[in-house]
Amino acid sequence: MPYATYRSLPIEALYDLLTISVVDLIGVLDSKPYNEEALKELKKQIEALVVLIGEKKQGIRTN
Repeated sequence: MPYATYRSLPIEALYDLLTISVVDLIGVLDSKPYNEEALKELKKQIEALVVLIGEKKQGIRTN
């Protein structure tokens, strides 16, 4: 999903995506051998979601 699309989502949807991403990450970590590409992609996705959630929370607090 493009970053701009993530930015347009409400915070509740970002939390839902974060939850799904963490569940997916656990699934990849449980697989043997690890899928390194999937790990990299999920890490980037989770990092982006955490940053966006933080930005949106800051925006909610300042408005």
